[in-house]
Amino acid sequence: MIEPDATSIILVEPLHPGNIGSAARAMKNMGFRRLRLVNPTDPFSAEARRMASGALDVLESAEVFQSLAEAVADLHVTAGLTARTGKGRIRRLDPQGLVRHLHTYPAEARLGIVFGREDRGLTNEELDLCNLLVTIPTAPEHPSLNVAQAVLLVCYEYLKDRRADAAAAAPMQPRKTVPASSEELEALYRHGREVLLRIGFLHESNPDRILRVLRRIFGRIGLESREVSILRGILRQMDWYARISRSGPGKSG
Repeated sequence: MIEPDATSIILVEPLHPGNIGSAARAMKNMGFRRLRLVNPTDPFSAEARRMASGALDVLESAEVFQSLAEAVADLHVTAGLTARTGKGRIRRLDPQGLVRHLHTYPAEARLGIVFGREDRGLTNEELDLCNLLVTIPTAPEHPSLNVAQAVLLVCYEYLKDRRADAAAAAPMQPRKTVPASSEELEALYRHGREVLLRIGFLHESNPDRILRVLRRIFGRIGLESREVSILRGILRQMDWYARISRSGPGKSG
């Protein structure tokens, strides 16, 4: 299972410094220390520091990135928090289901849990960067959670699972190899988009519709680096064949 020390809590464009500090405190309460911030507002202000009471070390060691793609590039598994539903989305779990699913990964894998903006959550493009989607069950009449509350709830499930009696549930068999990083997967998706558009498989007006289906399929599999390399080799061969076919008989070589 992926350990808390290999898990990054990622806040995307948090608007209120106090929420950043509160999230840092919630993390430390549950044994998490790696905080990543994407384009935050005044993350080390007096308000943020005040709300991070007892967890200034977590706040002060936070890494800051300009985009979510940069923040998850070195991670192998990325879980995005969202309240939205929609067809074509990848696997959706609740926090407890997420923690159970993480038993299938080796301890050396790196995980990122992504929390969206206070006012509008994560964009479709940001959700596309996630291997897994997580929804926290709430009362339908008031589903919105403060970002620090959401961090606390997810991290609590992680801590509770680690402390649970091992005999209470048989652990899932972890995979033996680390999955491909987000950076490798995004390079594959960019390559696939380029080639599939060139050969006419994707519609130029809405290529993302099919690409999201492919993301869901590959996300369910959990591709390894070697498998990504093989798929990119297939794409290169498809591209080469399409090019020589267009050149016409007798024009190659």
